[in-house]
Amino acid sequence: MAGEKDRIGELGKRLDAQYAQLARELRRVRARRPEAQPAVDIAPNALGAWGSLVESLAVVAATGAGVPGAAESSKLIKALVGLEETQTLMLTRIQRDVQLLRTGPFRAAREQLSTAFRKGASDVEYDHHLREAEDLLVVALGQAATVEEASVIRFNLGMISAVRGNFGEARHRLEESYGDCVNVVNTLVASSSDVKVFKSRWTPVALSPLSIYAAGVVGVRKWFKALKAEDARTALEGYVPFVNTVARAANATERAAVHPGVRLRNTADGDYELEWTNPQR
Repeated sequence: MAGEKDRIGELGKRLDAQYAQLARELRRVRARRPEAQPAVDIAPNALGAWGSLVESLAVVAATGAGVPGAAESSKLIKALVGLEETQTLMLTRIQRDVQLLRTGPFRAAREQLSTAFRKGASDVEYDHHLREAEDLLVVALGQAATVEEASVIRFNLGMISAVRGNFGEARHRLEESYGDCVNVVNTLVASSSDVKVFKSRWTPVALSPLSIYAAGVVGVRKWFKALKAEDARTALEGYVPFVNTVARAANATERAAVHPGVRLRNTADGDYELEWTNPQR
C-alpha cells in the first residue's frame, strides 16, 4: 500500500513538472507572436518631446561664457517648464510613486521657474527666481529615493545652470545625470529577460553602488528586484529617449561630444537589442 502511494506521488510530481514546462513554453510562444510585439526602434536622435529642449540648450551653449541672451534663455526655460508631465509619465513607467515630482521642493522649484519665465529676463527678480529654483532642486535631490529620480533632478539642475550662464556647473550636473542614466539602463536590462546588449567601443561603464550613495542618492531599490521582465522592458522604452536627451545635452556643454547615446529596437523573433552608439551633439 505504501509503495502504491509512493508511485502515485512520484507520478504527480512528474505531471506537475510537465505542466510547468508546458506553461513556460506557452508563455514563450505568446511572447513571440508578431501581433504581441509592435515595432520598436528608438534611435539616439529620436528625442520626442525632449527635442526642443536639446535644441534650445545647444543655442544657449553656443553663446559661450557669460549669461545667455534673453531670447535664448526664455526658449530654454519654456521648453523645460513644458516637460513637467513628460518627466512624470516617464518615471511612472519605472516606479509607481512619483510624489517627489508632484509635491514638495521639486514642485516649488517648477513654480519658481515658471515665474521666471513669465516675468522675463528684464525683470529685477528674474535671477532671484532662478536661484530659488536651483536651491529647491538641491533640496529635492537630497530627498530622492531612487537613481532615476536623481537623474531627472540633476538634469533640471543642469538646465537652470545653463540658463544662468554657469556652464561649468551645468556640465557637472549633466554628467552626474548621465551617470545615473547609465546605471538605470543597466538595471532595467538586468531585470528584463529578452534584451540583448551589444558590446561596442561606446559602451559606458556604470558607476559602482558606492559612488551612487556618495552622490547623495539614498534608498533601497527593492522594487527593481520585483519588477517583471515585461515591465522592465516597457520602462526601458520610456526611459531611453531621456537618456539620449541627457547625452546630447551633456555633449552640448563639452568641447567635443563624449557621451554615447542608446538605440533600442526589437527583432522579428520578439527579442530586444540595445546598443550604445557614437556620441552626438
